[in-house]
Amino acid sequence: MKTAKRRLDQQTAETARENEFLSDLADSLETCETAEDLADIRRELEAKNYLKTSKTNRKETPSKPMHFLSSAGLDIFVGKNNTQNDRLTLHFASPDDLWFHTRDIHGSHVILHAENADERSIEEAAMLAAHFSKGRQDTVVPVDCTRRRFVKKPAGCLPGKVIYTHQNTYFIRADSAKIKELRRL
Repeated sequence: MKTAKRRLDQQTAETARENEFLSDLADSLETCETAEDLADIRRELEAKNYLKTSKTNRKETPSKPMHFLSSAGLDIFVGKNNTQNDRLTLHFASPDDLWFHTRDIHGSHVILHAENADERSIEEAAMLAAHFSKGRQDTVVPVDCTRRRFVKKPAGCLPGKVIYTHQNTYFIRADSAKIKELRRL
């Protein structure tokens, strides 16, 4: 019975991780816009052995994050899936860029490309993080903000999973009309 209990606990934890992974991918599908976005998600499913690896030899170009301009003209980038979130946060962003993500809610990584950003640009980037998350329907969404240098990826974690410190939390109302005002490039 002790062995069965231990094995059951392990299987329950593994099932919870798999459920979270699939839920994250389902949310990523909602923000897909191009064939490259779908290819990123397909590669994630192949890596976890949910799909057979495609035998195409062509090199697929990775998808690009969404690009917005704040009211002050600062660049804001939004990842659309887990793979893109990893590339955006860990390879594209510089250490002094601001990184945004909803607290305890699956969503996109958002990068505000500026060392000295104004409060309005910070609020707009936080609003984008709230809008491109599972909490977009909530009246108020908690969004964490920190410098990119304080965001780390633990070894062996799934794509899109990071840990961070030195964050400030903003409580944002996701305003769809305001999101549409931000220029998208």
